[in-house]
Order: sequence, then C-alpha cells, then structure tokens
Amino acid sequence: MTRRNRRIIAIGLTALCLAMAGCAENSSVQNEDSAAETQFTSPAPASSEGSLKLGDGTFIDAGEVDRKDADDVASSVARIAHSWDTEFDSTETDGLLRAEPLMSNDYADTIQAPVRNASQAEWLSASEHQAYSVPSVGPVASDAHGSGYGPNRKAMMYTVTWNWVGRDGETVGSDQRRSVEVFLERTSERSDWNLVGFVSTGTNV
Repeated sequence: MTRRNRRIIAIGLTALCLAMAGCAENSSVQNEDSAAETQFTSPAPASSEGSLKLGDGTFIDAGEVDRKDADDVASSVARIAHSWDTEFDSTETDGLLRAEPLMSNDYADTIQAPVRNASQAEWLSASEHQAYSVPSVGPVASDAHGSGYGPNRKAMMYTVTWNWVGRDGETVGSDQRRSVEVFLERTSERSDWNLVGFVSTGTNV
C-alpha cells in the first residue's frame, strides 16, 4: 500500500470518528431535552394534605335528604340553615343557601345574603379559631297551622341549638338557641316536598 493510500485511509477514519462523536453528542443533548420536556409537561400532582373541608365534612348534604318525607326535609333545612363555617361563609344566610336543592324555584330566587352579618360579634369570635357550627335540631315543637293547612302544605317548628367548634380544638361560646319555622309545599301527594318559607327567631331570611 502506498503512502498516499494510507494517508487517504487515515483521513477517512478520522472523519468517521468525528462524525460518530457528533451523533452521540447530539443524541445525548436530544435525550436531555426530551427528559426536561417530559418533566415540565408532567408535573407531580399537588398534595391535598392540609386542605380545608366545609364543616370538616360534618355538614348535611341537601342532595341526600328524602324529599318524600316532610319531617326529613324540614328538620334537614333547620340544620343546614344553622351549619356555618367561618372559613367559607360570611353571613348566616350562606348556610340557608346550601339548602337550595330543597327549595322551590320561586323561593330560591328570594334568598340573598345580606351585606352585613347579623351575628358579627359571634362570628368574629368563632373566626379566631377557624370554627364551624355544630347544630342540633330538637323534635317538632308543633304544627303551626294544624290539619287545616292541607295535605300538600306543612308548617313545622323546631328548636335549634349549636356550638362553635374550632379547628384548634377549642369550643367557642356557650350553647346558642333559636326557634325556627319551616314551610313546605308539594304539588301532589306523589310529589317531592319543597321549602317555600323559613323563619328563624322572628327574622325572615
């Protein structure tokens, strides 16, 4: 083999090695870019630890109330209307608004939260402990209008008491107590009962 041929072969081998090295480096860069892109577009899901739940999960779900049972509807409304969480609610009416699935459309349209909370002092004290209310509904005190109200209309009265339980473990304030009157109607004996009126301690809400 001549010197010229050996030189040509050496130059060719050098060029091949450089080309292979370049491919390997380019492949490495592409793999790194791909890994970085995968990491960016597929972040780990955020942890739910420490997130707050309304009433720490103790509040009644209006969707689970037996709409065929007037007592269940009325007592559940009384409880829901007095279930408040200072971490989520601003006024007492926020509790009643959660009973909207049990209301007639006409009555639901009349419910609006006031600008100022009627229980501002009590609320502020409870807020210091991130508290939520724990209501207890007493047995029906009376049927406000008796049997003359008709088979598809009812007015029922309850006594509601509650305490505030702080997320720091503190019980805020003494027992609170109110009398409430719940008005229900249905279109026929086979229909669901609907909330059409609610009175608490003499105040319409």
